[in-house]
Amino acid sequence: IGGESFASSSSFVGNFRAILLLKVQFQYWISDP
Repeated sequence: IGGESFASSSSFVGNFRAILLLKVQFQYWISDP
């Protein structure tokens, strides 16, 4: 049970980081075309 919850939480963190990185890259690309 602990392993499953840890895997799902780490996956959520990974997705959050990926989205945050894309957001930052997109804003940088827009500000400096």
